[in-house]
Amino acid sequence: MDIYSFFNSPDVAEHCKNIGHTFNAFESAVIINQCYTKSFDERISAYRDIISEYPDMEVPPVFHYEKHTESFHKVLEQIISCEERTLEKFLEHETGAVYRVRFNRNTPHDDYENTVYTVYEKALNDVLEEIKGEEEADEGLRIHPKILNVTIQKRYLDSDDCITAMISKSGSIMTIDIGYCRRGSHDEREPLDILDCYIHVPTPFKKGDLVEYDLYDSSMGNVFVIQELSHDSPRHESSIMRSDTNDMIAWVYYQSDGQVNCECMHFYPNLRYCKRELVGDESILKYVSLFVQDKICLCELLAAQKFLLADKIRTEQIDNFPGNTISPDIQGLLENFKKKG
Repeated sequence: MDIYSFFNSPDVAEHCKNIGHTFNAFESAVIINQCYTKSFDERISAYRDIISEYPDMEVPPVFHYEKHTESFHKVLEQIISCEERTLEKFLEHETGAVYRVRFNRNTPHDDYENTVYTVYEKALNDVLEEIKGEEEADEGLRIHPKILNVTIQKRYLDSDDCITAMISKSGSIMTIDIGYCRRGSHDEREPLDILDCYIHVPTPFKKGDLVEYDLYDSSMGNVFVIQELSHDSPRHESSIMRSDTNDMIAWVYYQSDGQVNCECMHFYPNLRYCKRELVGDESILKYVSLFVQDKICLCELLAAQKFLLADKIRTEQIDNFPGNTISPDIQGLLENFKKKG
């Protein structure tokens, strides 16, 4: 089995492959559990490959799983069974349950659609029609923001219980999860908790790198500047990495509503280099990255922020000159900052 193909980040996968870093059965299962680029069936098949191809081992100490288990293969069989039962339950038509659709776009304002469905197939058909309509739209009139993926949630009436599936744009079920309220009441799902833990995954990233994440976070966006990764600190004991042994986090700077904040994002192996040109409010992160890497000074960072803010206000107030959003003097100063990087 090619475990590198289950990494969500091609940059991290290539780095691990290039340095010859390998993963045991348990570590490979954690990576597969986090994968959202492969279908549900592909991930279940990969779990079975672990059982057939990898040596068995004890389950290592895990924050959420205190039982001593000598055979990880047996636990993985339980996980496969639980996942398959969850999928069957999700697809089953049940009285008192409805499906809700959410189109996850690159925007902080996504929410579930108003329509509810009693049958999964009807919800999926409408999803595929919506995606097809967007893809067939004329390029000059393409609907924005863009659909990244779709979430279909099965909710039980008069209850907080739910099962949520992430659907690809082609209609395949990628991931599926029972909500925490329902998970907490079912001991049979306990083995799944062991895959939510810390493992060591080397990355090519360093402090100040500009990175992004494929799944848009409504509160943090998906572009970040790295402060520190959990594997860079002495087992999470630094002042920045306020985390326990279960976390695989990166402390990052991010932009929200025109303001730069710092927080953590989870499972840092999902990050990849941001190589695209940032526009709008995200532009400030280019200069935050340069500042953190000591490539520009604080004065230059604040100047860039001032110029970007002034241009944003100018653009909002003067909309009769499309394409003329940055004056030559401001553009020249920003280009000087870019050269420093």
